[in-house]
Amino acid sequence: MPTVETFNRELIKTCLKELELHYLQDSDGDFVVDFAKNPDRGDVEMRIIIMASGKEHEILQIAATIDRRIPAASLGQAIMVCNKWNEETRIPKAYVHKRDDGTGTIVLENQVDFEKGVHKELLQHIIGCTIATSAQFWKKAYQEHHL
Repeated sequence: MPTVETFNRELIKTCLKELELHYLQDSDGDFVVDFAKNPDRGDVEMRIIIMASGKEHEILQIAATIDRRIPAASLGQAIMVCNKWNEETRIPKAYVHKRDDGTGTIVLENQVDFEKGVHKELLQHIIGCTIATSAQFWKKAYQEHHL
């Protein structure tokens, strides 16, 4: 029977190692996992940031982005793609972040509150599923909508 553990950055690190994901840790202690360019996603790099956020660092927050900006003229289409994804898919949620220069970035995000703890297997499952479904989003956005 899996043991419920306190959610913290060390547990995230353990899960990433066991999932054999290569990561860097930024100055805030967040984990960054970069995935190489992939033609299925339009030859863009996918970046996953995994954080322990919240007042007591009790919230798992995973964000996925790519290294391509959306032109201002395509933001409406990007919002429609995100809305359709959110309507059909549970995780991660998708939204458009408008930048100061008028372009946009799509962000995929999953957040789970682990104030009461989590077992390592569930944490690995959530991380793995969020990464896999993020990759599916980018593939679909590129192949079906040319984003």
